Amino acid sequence: MDDVAPVAGVSRGTVSDVLNGKRYVSDGSRTAIEQAMVEVGYTPTIAARNLVRRRTQAVAFIVRESQSCSLRIPTSGHPVGLEYRALYPGR
Repeated sequence: MDDVAPVAGVSRGTVSDVLNGKRYVSDGSRTAIEQAMVEVGYTPTIAARNLVRRRTQAVAFIVRESQSCSLRIPTSGHPVGLEYRALYPGR
């Protein structure tokens, strides 16, 4: 956001408002910010957003180590993208 604001000629807060949809921003400022984002190659960082929001959108399952341990993910309802990561890979 710090790179986008000066190129767009607006404050960092206005850039934040556009990205987060917090409040009304004029069409001219919004367009300038969107063009500046393309110009500087800005892409939102999910990790930074999670730090500010204090949420990760992550789900963790902790299971006891077992010979026959399996994880069942519900297949009904809305599809949700889940990523499996072992705490001790290769173990």
